[in-house]
Amino acid sequence: MSFPMFQRLAEVHRAPVAFTLDGRAVSALAGDTVLTAVLCQGAPLRRSEFSGEPRAGFCL
Repeated sequence: MSFPMFQRLAEVHRAPVAFTLDGRAVSALAGDTVLTAVLCQGAPLRRSEFSGEPRAGFCL
């Protein structure tokens, strides 16, 4: 079973905001930063220049 690397622990009752991420329709919550919105989708932000492995926010 796979779980997202980041999940929301607080403030889950804000209005949803729809956006497109890499061609996929996704949503965040009103007031989220762009980085928060992207990280909560479970999508890698970039790939390692050495191995091509997906990387997350702490590897920026």
